[in-house]
Amino acid sequence: MSRCRARAELGLLATLVAGIAFCVACNAVLEDRSACPCLLSIRVPDRPTRVFVAGKLVGEEMRDTCLTVWIPREEVPVTAVCGDAIPVSGSSPASDGSVTIPFGTGCPQLYLFQAVVDGRSETAALEILPRKAFCTLSLEVGGPPGWESPYSVEIRGSVDGFTADGSPHAGPFHCRLEGRAGAPAEALTCRLPRQPAGTPLWLDIVLPEGVVRSFPLGAILEQGAYDWDAPDLADVPLRLDLSVSGIRFSYGDDASASILEIVI
Repeated sequence: MSRCRARAELGLLATLVAGIAFCVACNAVLEDRSACPCLLSIRVPDRPTRVFVAGKLVGEEMRDTCLTVWIPREEVPVTAVCGDAIPVSGSSPASDGSVTIPFGTGCPQLYLFQAVVDGRSETAALEILPRKAFCTLSLEVGGPPGWESPYSVEIRGSVDGFTADGSPHAGPFHCRLEGRAGAPAEALTCRLPRQPAGTPLWLDIVLPEGVVRSFPLGAILEQGAYDWDAPDLADVPLRLDLSVSGIRFSYGDDASASILEIVI
């Protein structure tokens, strides 16, 4: 009798242990992991890149690599600034991803990327595909026969960089291009940052005695159907012909396509 009772107690104990193990397994399966962070894998392109996640610098001067970072279980903004000689706002490169172009210089060759990552799962992946955020203006200036005065071209605007989310930042922009005296046609280049449509942009012709004429460069480009909202900004070939009787702008590869003529 006692032997049967012992066997029964052993069977009960085995059942109890199995039940506890089952409950533990069930709890492991049903564990609430919503508070755990999400592991984000970021593929970085083959050019110098700064990566910002939720406004914080997580990678600097990286290229052609994979970066992993923990993010909260929510939607998180990711910004990347790519290109050589990247200027930054303030004195610290670990600011917020915004870019300020130093006054008196053209825009660096910047490529920007912005995305919002859904971190509501255990892992997430993102490939940085930067877009061209600058326009190279190639200005060819032609003067009348015998024109030998040294001159410069100054471009003025009101966008001096980009905010942390990649939007154009309002501020003074100025770029000065020196012309060669006596050149019948001189190609000058300046890189312009992305502009909101309708933003004032001016081109000044400067002789030794001062500014002799200002032109609404922004309006000229818009008249030539330039698209500031394109994902990758196109470069602009522009020709300016100066004569004793007038001024003529030509935009595009077709030098005969006049878009603005001014009679003096």
